[in-house]
Amino acid sequence: MLEKEKQKIKSDFERREAQIEVQRKIQFSKKLNGQRLEVLKARQGALKDITKEVKVKLMDLTKNSAVYKALIVDLLAQAMQRLGDPKQIIKCRQVDVALVQGSLAQAQSKFKAEFGS
Repeated sequence: MLEKEKQKIKSDFERREAQIEVQRKIQFSKKLNGQRLEVLKARQGALKDITKEVKVKLMDLTKNSAVYKALIVDLLAQAMQRLGDPKQIIKCRQVDVALVQGSLAQAQSKFKAEFGS
């Protein structure tokens, strides 16, 4: 009878120990997930800040027509290279239609010069 009681106490202790270990693992997992969420929130905030900054800089860039045209030419040539074909459908802002149309020939020349096609 004494052995049964000892065995019962031992098994009860092991069960409680296992429960405590599971609880520790759950708490650790929650803490880790909380930290991951904080990192994701910080990253999202940083991306929003960068996006705002880029929009402001891009709006300033559009005021300098020579620099903006060079950017449009470079972007068009890069798009042609990435898509693998100098003939593409281009979408742009309504105010940039004339600029883009005027830059197409220059962008195609740049594409052919740099990427040979």
